[in-house]
Amino acid sequence: MPKLSRQVIEERKTVIEDATRELLIKQGFHATSMRDIARRAKISLGNVYNYFETKEAIFESIINRYLLRKAGLSITSTQAGDFSVKTVTLAPVSQFAVFTSRKVCSRFCA
Repeated sequence: MPKLSRQVIEERKTVIEDATRELLIKQGFHATSMRDIARRAKISLGNVYNYFETKEAIFESIINRYLLRKAGLSITSTQAGDFSVKTVTLAPVSQFAVFTSRKVCSRFCA
């Protein structure tokens, strides 16, 4: 099986995150299932799990990207060697659980 490039992996993760963001805004965190996400992203359920272990992991990735954008950083930019999103996470995702309402999620997921 051919190994995917980092760019392809990031593109696929972005498709999954975009689908998740749309669903979270529309129906909320608890009403959104991994199956819903796969259907919206137009990929198999098993493929979603190749990129994210849980729905919470997808949500954490969405929040991390948001925080990086607000900090003026890009996930793909590597100015000083290997770049890890985890090193710029400002708070654990559990602290963002309160933002799962539609109103607040639409702000953070956009």
